[in-house]
Amino acid sequence: MKSREDHLNQSGKTDEDRWEAAYDGEEFKYKHCWLLLRGEPKWQSKVSGKGDDARKGKAVAGPSASGQGSDSAMPDDSGRHIGWDSAKKKRSSDQAATASSSACLEVLQDLAVSRKAGKEDRTARYEHLFDAEAKKLALKERMVHVQEEVLAQQRALMQSKCRRHNPLERTTRSAS
Repeated sequence: MKSREDHLNQSGKTDEDRWEAAYDGEEFKYKHCWLLLRGEPKWQSKVSGKGDDARKGKAVAGPSASGQGSDSAMPDDSGRHIGWDSAKKKRSSDQAATASSSACLEVLQDLAVSRKAGKEDRTARYEHLFDAEAKKLALKERMVHVQEEVLAQQRALMQSKCRRHNPLERTTRSAS
């Protein structure tokens, strides 16, 4: 009754005036409940005559309809019912988005694995190069050591030759 008065929307009338016109002085026992529930979507659908949708096979948009636990596509205060086809389409689009997200995640994981493998490969090559350079350095050190030995032998040989050919040394040797 009150909703019929509200739909008339006569200017200048307050809610109290509409209550009086709707109930002609009769007492409405559940006015306190109506004051609490009047803004709720479920109550609005009952008042507007759309409350029979649930019995006609319509699903309510929300966590159970989408299967994903999120009804972010709908405003919170709409409370509008959607049909089975719309609910199914929304679920499938959510699943497709999840599938494409999964595909992107899989590609990113493959990329991370290939980067890790490439990094390990580069590390192995650098270690191999480091080992080769260490071997080269060891060989050069050994060559230097051998050359020092050769020089020491040559010096000793030269000194012995010089002693043999040195006239002063000959006289001191022969005198002794």
